[in-house]
Amino acid sequence: MQNKKKILVIVLLVLNCFDNRSTKLIEKSKYYYPNEEKFQEFIQEIAGKQEIDWMFAKAIIIKESHYADHLVSLSGAVGLMQL
Repeated sequence: MQNKKKILVIVLLVLNCFDNRSTKLIEKSKYYYPNEEKFQEFIQEIAGKQEIDWMFAKAIIIKESHYADHLVSLSGAVGLMQL
């Protein structure tokens, strides 16, 4: 039984070496928001004026609207942060 586990681990490691997917492609497809660059400077500027961490503001925007500034929620919240 122990030998089967070792063989399985080795096979999985070898297969992982032959995984030809680009890490950058995976990261970009999973975390890429087309409008992010458009609003980046604005978010940093306003967050600085409001004395909050701009990464916190960015996290709220990603969670609420994924940088889609045209969205309106069912309760009527609008904008990037859905306020």
